[in-house]
Amino acid sequence: MTQNPPIIATVLFLASCCIGQQYADAQQTNMVTAVVRVETEREIASAVSGVIESSSLVEGVKIKAGDLLFTIDAKHSELELERLRREYRLAKRESESEVDILFAEKSIRVAQSELRRATDANLRLPGAVSSTELEKLALLVDKSKAEKQKAVFQKSMKTMLSNVRESEFAIGQQKLHRHKVRSPIDGSVVEVLKKQGEWVSESEVVARIMSLDKLIVEVKLKAGEALGRLGERKATFIPAESLKLEYEKEFGLELLFVHPEVNPVNNLVKVWYKLDNKDLLLVPGVSGKVKVASGLQQIAETSDE
Repeated sequence: MTQNPPIIATVLFLASCCIGQQYADAQQTNMVTAVVRVETEREIASAVSGVIESSSLVEGVKIKAGDLLFTIDAKHSELELERLRREYRLAKRESESEVDILFAEKSIRVAQSELRRATDANLRLPGAVSSTELEKLALLVDKSKAEKQKAVFQKSMKTMLSNVRESEFAIGQQKLHRHKVRSPIDGSVVEVLKKQGEWVSESEVVARIMSLDKLIVEVKLKAGEALGRLGERKATFIPAESLKLEYEKEFGLELLFVHPEVNPVNNLVKVWYKLDNKDLLLVPGVSGKVKVASGLQQIAETSDE
């Protein structure tokens, strides 16, 4: 069978154009508008009211979790803690004392001894001690035993009071610790609202800290398209061309979260990708496009068939 080279060349050219168009369409289809957001951010508030005595908060400074950020004047709390400490020590000493119990036990022994001597005297000489006197001596023994029970009860109450004072002292220590505010995360100070020497109220925000080494790239997709992304774990973020970046323009992404709710107004679903920004090349608020590589791979596979 004779082959016609011009026809074959034309067919191959048209096929290559179709494949190229499919590739371009796939690339366009898989490019979605996105915006970069911060993953970890904290508003640092004061736990107590007072004057900021010292502060290390400066915009742009990098900090580690646990670093001391600022302190609130604690003179009043220190005096209050000292009062609670002394009250606790006093209550503890009283709870440990057994003087009343020892005295009650001694009184019981004395009362029992007097009753025994009076009883023995009546045995030797009937009527030597009147029955009324014997009843008084027996009552004195019972009274001494009751005094011991009372002393034991009072000691238990003093022990409980000592425990209460100990808890109050611990609360005072905790309140004093609240005058020192430390960073809950690694990050950078991005905003300082209160300076050293200024008054701050309890729960008032003093600064904002943001972690920039890990960011979130958010896109909004149609509900059906978002469900399709569940199998596409990897993607690429391309910052907007208007940024005129001098470094590599593509950043690898990994699917982090597909929101389970659909916006009933526009039928859109939020999809979040995780972006490793350890080199701090991107900042929150940057816009761009997200490209899903699996879609291009699917077109390539179709073309091979």
